[in-house]
Amino acid sequence: MFAGAQAFRRLEWSPVELASRTARDLSGVINLASGSPDPSVIPVKELAELFEEVVREYGAKGFLYPGAGGVPELVKELKSYVSSDLGIDIGEGDDLIVVSGAQHGIKLLSQLLLGPSDIVVTEDPTFWEAVDPMRFQGARLVGIPIDEHGMDTSRLEDFLRRGHKPRLIYVIPTCHNPCGYVMSLDRRKHLLEIAEKYDLLILEDDPYRPIAPNPPPSLKSMDIRGRVIYIGCMRQGASTGAQNRLRAPLKRCRGRARPS
Repeated sequence: MFAGAQAFRRLEWSPVELASRTARDLSGVINLASGSPDPSVIPVKELAELFEEVVREYGAKGFLYPGAGGVPELVKELKSYVSSDLGIDIGEGDDLIVVSGAQHGIKLLSQLLLGPSDIVVTEDPTFWEAVDPMRFQGARLVGIPIDEHGMDTSRLEDFLRRGHKPRLIYVIPTCHNPCGYVMSLDRRKHLLEIAEKYDLLILEDDPYRPIAPNPPPSLKSMDIRGRVIYIGCMRQGASTGAQNRLRAPLKRCRGRARPS
């Protein structure tokens, strides 16, 4: 009960949710707090047709629990998309997992990898709702300043040279939330070099790539050492109810999982 009470006291309303609630009650206000698409561009007709197609093909089966990791047909299609459109190579095995939103994936990874006093390096500023599950696990966040080229990786390396050992580096390198910057290719290369040099894992949150104009390659597509855990999204340009995908080097994650 004592441990549960401590966990309960760490719960608090997200400022993003509070701002969204306020915006819903104000006429003519555009909510910039959340990453929701303009309702006028959501392809409602097409989504309805796809829903009907699923019902026709799968019947009641389409409404049942899919099992851990996602519906096999969806996983297969996502693997094809990730390979052809994102340039991310996925071999055989359980490296791609379907999750119910990016925050679900981040929550699972936080539970797996983080504990009290663990250091997580983030961009400063960063997306509140992404790092809140990390805080809930007791992790300590350390912000590295960003500029128009993304996280200042030289400042990150200075921090690491002082002997700090983060459990995770969390970044939104493409269309950063909230600043909108895109990390340069040189900074992406440097970040991967740092992760290899200091034996670190990177969590790449990449929800806005589908709507970004000609972005640099994802960190994951450049990752040849299994340092990057990639969370992508199918919802930002279509519907906030769609599912997300988590692509992780599971062997490395299992090796770094905190004991229960």
